[in-house]
Amino acid sequence: MGTFSDHLLSKGHSSASVEAERRQLGYFFTWCDTEGMEPEECGYRDLLAYVQHMRKSGTIKPITMQKYMGTLRHFFAWQIQNGKREDNPARDIDIQDIQRKVLQVMLTRAELERIYQQYGSGEVDEANKEQNWAKTSALATKRNKVILGLLVFQGLSSHELQALTMKSLELRAGRVIVEGGRRHNGRSLTLEAAQVMDLMEYTLQTRNELLKLSGKEAEALFVSVGSGSKLNNTLNKLLHQITKLEPKVKTMQQLRASVITHWIKTLNLREAQHRAGHRYVSSTEAYLINDLEGLAEDVAKFHPIG
Repeated sequence: MGTFSDHLLSKGHSSASVEAERRQLGYFFTWCDTEGMEPEECGYRDLLAYVQHMRKSGTIKPITMQKYMGTLRHFFAWQIQNGKREDNPARDIDIQDIQRKVLQVMLTRAELERIYQQYGSGEVDEANKEQNWAKTSALATKRNKVILGLLVFQGLSSHELQALTMKSLELRAGRVIVEGGRRHNGRSLTLEAAQVMDLMEYTLQTRNELLKLSGKEAEALFVSVGSGSKLNNTLNKLLHQITKLEPKVKTMQQLRASVITHWIKTLNLREAQHRAGHRYVSSTEAYLINDLEGLAEDVAKFHPIG
């Protein structure tokens, strides 16, 4: 039969998440004991009473209570699976007044393409191009443009960029393969024609030169010149360079959100979900707020002109 913890682990929950969910379930069991009922007897109205009880304490935020309800949905589903009950009373409970994604300034497809096209132009300093530091900078710029392309066309997250390897590319087919993880689904994404040319130069020449400079041996697609293997510094520098091209850009997440918003507007929701790698369509739906054409009043309120 297995324990509830086994059930959660089989659903892909991490050990840390399982520990937190067991603790949350303990709060519910304590309340049931106080009310003189067994968890198996709990119904929809009982859960509403439990929510009210927790919120009266004044220490539970709505978003935290939503997590508690998520744990109970898993718990009752596990009970159904084991024949202990026939319904899931937590299924239809949604905690209100949770603050969702705030309004962001989204970039249009044309703006994203312009950033990509302009990045790296004018970087060559003819007077110093033979200097070692200038050569290293030129290599880093070529690598960063490839990273930028995957951000503004495929909407990859920083974590997904970090996880790419040489095997992730299928340049003849014009695709990049993003492996799935605990928080996202894997998918195959089509590359733009300009990206393929940049990626070919990067994989055949630029990457090898960066590896020689760093003295590394790595399977990762993107390598830094420094001793570390993470891309944090690279992405921070890239973001700084992007903001010079387009001051509206504040975070890397904003680029991904812009791409997903564009997909939602031009594709069906399920296709947008697939391309974004979201496990649940609700994660994709959360980006609907960023459709600025339908939020003109909010834009005027949050970003007034003049």
